[in-house]
This record gives sequence, structure tokens and C-alpha cells, in this order.
Amino acid sequence: MLDQILDYYKLQILDGSTDWWKKLVEMEKDIPGIRGNEIFDARIALCFKTHGVKKIYTRDADFKKYGFLKPI
Repeated sequence: MLDQILDYYKLQILDGSTDWWKKLVEMEKDIPGIRGNEIFDARIALCFKTHGVKKIYTRDADFKKYGFLKPI
């Protein structure tokens, strides 16, 4: 049933890579001090970046620090 919903609405499930933490180390050069719960946001942001997502609909102001994402 999930595959029918995905096909009907042209949805795609995004999945991060298994080596996302290596990209996190690189990201910390531009955004220093990523710690604690911010790691979860960073992982989401990296997943979006990998898949070419440029906008995110959120109330979480922490996503403003990722220059490749436009929070709406």
C-alpha cells in the first residue's frame, strides 16, 4: 500500500548515507559548535543536501544556519 501512495503522489523517501558523520565533520568547519540535539538537525540537513532539497517547511529556527537550506 505504501508503494501505491508513493507512486500516486510522486513521493520519494529520503535516506541519509551510512557515512553521514564524515560530512558532519566537514560541515562543522563552516558551522562550528554542532553538539547535542543539533546533531540530529545537522543529519537531516545533510540528508536534504545530498538529495538536492533546497527548502524546508519548519518552525525550527536552527535550520537557518544551513546556508544551502531555505526555511519557510
